[in-house]
Amino acid sequence: MTEALSRCRGPHAGTGEFVEFRLLGPLEVRVAGERRELPGNRSRTVLACLLVAEGEVMSVTRLVDAVWGPTPPATAEKQIKNSISDVRKQLAGAGVVVETAPPGYRLRIRSGETDLRTFRRRVALAREHVARGGRKAEAVVEYRHALALCGGQVLSNVHSAFIDAVAATFHEEKLVAYEECVELELDAGRHRTLIVELMELVEVNPHREGLVCCLMRALAELGERARALAVYDRTRKVLREEYRTEPGSRLRGLCARIRVNELAPRPEGLPHGPSTLPPDVPELVGRAAELGAIVSAARPRAAGGSARSGTVVIDGMPGVGKTALAIRAARELAGDYRDAQLFLDMGAHTGDGTSMSPAAALGHLLVALGVPDREIPAGLGERAALWRASLRTRRAVIVLDDVRGSAQVRPLLPESADCLVLISTRNRLAGLDGVRTVSLAALPAEQGRVLFSRALGDARAEDEPADTGAVVRLCGGLPLALLIAAARLRHRAHWTVGDLAGRLADGEELLAELCAEDRSVASRLLSSYRRLEPGLQWFFGVLGRARTDRIDVAEAAGLAGVPDARAERFLEALADRHLVEPTVPGTYRIHGLVRAYSRTLTDRTRRQVRPVELVERCPEDRERDRERGRDRDGAA
Repeated sequence: MTEALSRCRGPHAGTGEFVEFRLLGPLEVRVAGERRELPGNRSRTVLACLLVAEGEVMSVTRLVDAVWGPTPPATAEKQIKNSISDVRKQLAGAGVVVETAPPGYRLRIRSGETDLRTFRRRVALAREHVARGGRKAEAVVEYRHALALCGGQVLSNVHSAFIDAVAATFHEEKLVAYEECVELELDAGRHRTLIVELMELVEVNPHREGLVCCLMRALAELGERARALAVYDRTRKVLREEYRTEPGSRLRGLCARIRVNELAPRPEGLPHGPSTLPPDVPELVGRAAELGAIVSAARPRAAGGSARSGTVVIDGMPGVGKTALAIRAARELAGDYRDAQLFLDMGAHTGDGTSMSPAAALGHLLVALGVPDREIPAGLGERAALWRASLRTRRAVIVLDDVRGSAQVRPLLPESADCLVLISTRNRLAGLDGVRTVSLAALPAEQGRVLFSRALGDARAEDEPADTGAVVRLCGGLPLALLIAAARLRHRAHWTVGDLAGRLADGEELLAELCAEDRSVASRLLSSYRRLEPGLQWFFGVLGRARTDRIDVAEAAGLAGVPDARAERFLEALADRHLVEPTVPGTYRIHGLVRAYSRTLTDRTRRQVRPVELVERCPEDRERDRERGRDRDGAA
């Protein structure tokens, strides 16, 4: 179960320590990471009531009733006051205020978040995704995040009839959210993976007709009609014997449809072949237009009848989220390409500077498709022929991640019109014909805020909107940078968003701050820099001396000391690698983080003697020569 505690700050910015409240399970309180015990059920009940009230006044009378029910002792009100004192003592220094507010008390938490409110917020967002645009994949991600917060019965260590009623209400909320989530997942063809989960829940909630409907649908659409009808018979018996009632109209209607075989198996929509896709990336934010473009390329009839593209290229700068989008799209389309869903890292930007040859890639793909090692030929041509023959009668989606160039993937493209290839790359692949290209840019400010806030996982981003905006701006809306920044802040409870923004605002330390374990923006940019031709590396370093993030051909030529035509050629070569972005003819934008990295090369570039023989040579020609050499050695 995912551990997700909501962090709440006190009413004075910069004062108080972070306090964490968890209600979806045993009541738990942590201040600055240290667990604080509330002695006795009475104090726990009082705090639980104040938390459930969500900032509203809880009267003394209601608190007395929550603790003792209809037979309170004569000293009940005094004991409530003592319990309030205990709660205040345990939360001292956390910036959480228990106010006296006639006729009772109110808990003041500036962020206003508990894990219960986070659950409700995510469920509301999931429903909004469905209602506004039918964005089912995004809705499922939100539902699953919400459900992962639930660690058992609400407030299970608080013994009170009032709290039991709160727990029952939430249990109903949770089951409704789960049923809504499962319906969407069944629409996406995830029947087989849900059956065990549904059977366990139906066992615990045999009278829950919504869950029973989900289980029966999953079984029927997998072709297990007899099992689905057996579930109905068992449920009807439970309802009759234990609840003196009959199944509702929805359950009876579903049973009737299954009996006449109206709810037939859906093999066309159910992935059943090998799958090597990585897990979906829940942090993917925005990209609805780009995802729609990919889906429309793969589903032409639904999109309006245009010719289907068997290959979609997703390109963009390092860290912009190409792989995440490719995985999301492949999972969204898995039901359409049921025979295989394959993923292969082509390694264009591995640490050692090598990348996978086409022959080696075909070997991996054939093994994933189930071809025994001993039957895979040695030569590139023979492997490509076997690969295409193996896909001729299959519907498969193949994700080729981190591709170097067209020559690396051309032998991997299937001939079958029933297959889809998704290619992610930092380079523009002008050498592939008949493909659809989807280019990713950095996120707009509002979507950057959403990503940062979601990755942070607490309310600090919402509490400090101006500083959050500064972080998004300093990260340039780059998803990788925002995720790293959020990760650093998430593991530093004593930092505010303003602290992080201040550290990022130090231009010399910007890239150093955007580093978390083995992930860093600088390492991604370094891997792109290493793939440049030496002359282009030199020119890229020169751009670090640009006055702003906009540079025109004349300024670049002046900095490099080369003719305008040559400077433009080099700028276009960098644009093909998504290290600069053309805006209007003759003008280019340098992303703030790319510019910061280029500045780290400036001193080194100044000391270098300009390699005239490399500047004279067109970098595209040298790259083409290098690819041809690798292709000749590819099958070795």
